[in-house]
Amino acid sequence: MKKYFFIICIIVSSFQGLFAQSKADNPFPLFKDVVEKFYSKYTVPEQFYPITIGFAKQIDGWHIQQIINDPEEKVQTDELFWNAMTKQFQPINLPITTIRDSVEIKKQLSNKWEAEYYDKFPIYGFANWSSELINYLKDKSTITDWELYGLGRAYSSYASNLINKNSGSQHLDYRFHLSDGPDAMSIEQLNTYRKNKNEAIRCFNELRKRNPDFYTLVGNIAVKEANSNVSSYLDLAILQNEKEALKELPDSAYSDFWIWVAKAYLNSCPANSILITNGDNDTYPLLYIQQKMNFRKDVKVINLSLLNTVPYLKYLQRNNTAINPFEVTLDSTNISQEKYTYLLIGDETDTLQLKEVYSKLDTDPRYSGMVQTGTDVKSIPTPRLLLQWNDSLEMYFKLNRKYLLMSEIMILNHLTYHAGKIPFCFAGSVGKENYIGLEEYFNMNGLVTTLVPKRIQPVNSFRDIDNPAIYKISLDSLFISPCPFATDFSEWGILTTLRGNYMFLAENYLKQDKNELAIEALKTGEKNIPDSKCMYISPYYVDVFYRCGLIEDGNRIALLILHHIRSGQAQKLFDQGKLTRSLVEICESIKMVVKNQQQETIIAQADEVIEELKSLKK
Repeated sequence: MKKYFFIICIIVSSFQGLFAQSKADNPFPLFKDVVEKFYSKYTVPEQFYPITIGFAKQIDGWHIQQIINDPEEKVQTDELFWNAMTKQFQPINLPITTIRDSVEIKKQLSNKWEAEYYDKFPIYGFANWSSELINYLKDKSTITDWELYGLGRAYSSYASNLINKNSGSQHLDYRFHLSDGPDAMSIEQLNTYRKNKNEAIRCFNELRKRNPDFYTLVGNIAVKEANSNVSSYLDLAILQNEKEALKELPDSAYSDFWIWVAKAYLNSCPANSILITNGDNDTYPLLYIQQKMNFRKDVKVINLSLLNTVPYLKYLQRNNTAINPFEVTLDSTNISQEKYTYLLIGDETDTLQLKEVYSKLDTDPRYSGMVQTGTDVKSIPTPRLLLQWNDSLEMYFKLNRKYLLMSEIMILNHLTYHAGKIPFCFAGSVGKENYIGLEEYFNMNGLVTTLVPKRIQPVNSFRDIDNPAIYKISLDSLFISPCPFATDFSEWGILTTLRGNYMFLAENYLKQDKNELAIEALKTGEKNIPDSKCMYISPYYVDVFYRCGLIEDGNRIALLILHHIRSGQAQKLFDQGKLTRSLVEICESIKMVVKNQQQETIIAQADEVIEELKSLKK
C-alpha cells in the first residue's frame, strides 16, 4: 500500500554475464554508499524544482535520474554513476559541491526497508524494474531467499501496476487503460492480472515453506503471503466485481494471532461505524474475517492510503449502505478529473463552517488557487474551521498543514454531514499527523480512537482517555478469548502496544490521584498480556510502575529491557526502523529512571550493556 516514486528509464542492453560476475567478484556498492557519494560530491540547484533525484540499480550499475511530474513521473535524464564494468564511480552532469548534504542523505536513508531492497535485490528502483527482475530471475536454477522474495515482490508490483497509476513503477505502455469499475477488465486482462499476482503468491508460499522465519516489512513471510491474497481480493472488488474478488480468498489464510488481532480491532469499534486504517496489517486481516467469517460486517473499513485514489473512492460509493454510508458531496466529474488530488490551505484568519466550504468548493472562484507549475488547484482561504456535531454542537479545529491530500478532503467531506450520526474511528496504528487537526476530539477505545464532540485532556503526548472506567471495560473486553503468543517482532509489537494501553490507563488514574485503580490497571494488563508475550523497549513502562509504588515490578521490566537489548532482539527492531532512539540512548534513559530508586545493580547492568554496544560498533 505504500507508494514508491523511483521513476527511472530503461537501458536496453543485456549485461547478464557481466552482472553475475560483478556480484561474485566485486558486489555493487551499498545504497547508503551510493547516496553518500552522490550528496557529498553533487548538488541539486533550487531552480530544478519540481525535478527530483532518483537512484536506480540496474544490470550495468547504479544510475542517477532526474525525474519530473508532468502530470505523471517522467525521466528527464539518466546517467550511469557507478559502472559495473569498471567497478568505479564516474562523473555525471550536475554541479559539483564540496559541502556534504547531510539533510538529504538522512532523508534518502530514512526508509530502512527501501535501502534493504536496493541492497538485496539485483535490480530495483526504476520504471519497469519489476519486469526486468522477473526476466533476470525467473529461469535461474538456484535462487536465494532474498532473490525469491524479490521475485515475488516483482510479480506483485507488475500486477498492481497493470491496473494502477499511483506507484510510478511501470511504463504507461504496459498499463491497462481501465474505467474506474466495476467490470473494468476484459477476460484477457483479468487473466493477465491473476497470472502475475498468483506468481507473486507462489513465490511467497515457496519462501514460507523454505524459511518460515523470513521477515518482511509487515511481519513474517506467512503474513506477507496472506496479505497478498487479500490485496488481490481488494483489487478485484474495486475494479471488477465481488464474485471475482471472493475467489482470491483462501481458507485459513491467517494464523490464530492475526485473526485475534483483527477481531480486537473490529470489536473496539461501535456498531455501524466507519474505521479508518493505514497499513496492510490493520486492513487486510480485518477485511478477511469480514468476508470469510462474516464477522462485524457492520464496520466499514476504509484504508487511508487507498482513499487517495479515484477507483477506490468510487468503489466505496458503490458499496454504501444506509447504516454507515461514506458520503462524498463533491462533484464526481471534478473527482474523476483528479481536481481534488490535493487542496491548498490559505492563511486568512477567518473561521469558516465546513458546510460552507464544501458547498462552494466546486463552483466558487474564492476556492481556487494556482501552484508554482501554473496548474489550477482547489483551495480554501483559512485553516480555521467549524465542524457541526449532529447538526447542533460546533467543534472548532485548525488544519495543521498547508495542504490536504485527497483522502483527507474526502474524510472531512463525509464528517461535514455525518459527524455525530455515524461513529467514526481511526485505528490506533494511524499516526496523529493523519487526524486532520481533529486529534483533540478523539478518545481511546480499545485498539481504536473514536471521534467525540468535546476536547479530551491528553494523558500524555499521544494517548487520550476521556472516561478511564469505560475505557478499561473496552480494553478488558478484547481479552474474552486469551491473546495468542507472538512469533515475530511485528506481533510482539502489537501485544506490547496493548500492554502499553494499560500503562496509559494507569497514568490517567495517577493524574486523578487514584493510585489503587492505577495499580489494578497495571495488574490487569499483566494478567491479560504477560511479560512472556511482550517485547519491552521503552523505559516509560518502568517509570509508570515506579510511580505506582511497584518498585520490584519496575525493576523486573527494566531488566527485561536490558535483556532484550543484550540478546540482540532489540537490535533487530532498530535495524527494521521500528525504534526512534538508539539502543545506547535507551540504556541511558533506563539509568535515569532507576537512579531515583537507587537501583545500583540495574545501573551497573545498563553500563555493561552500553559498553557491549559500543564495542560492537568498533
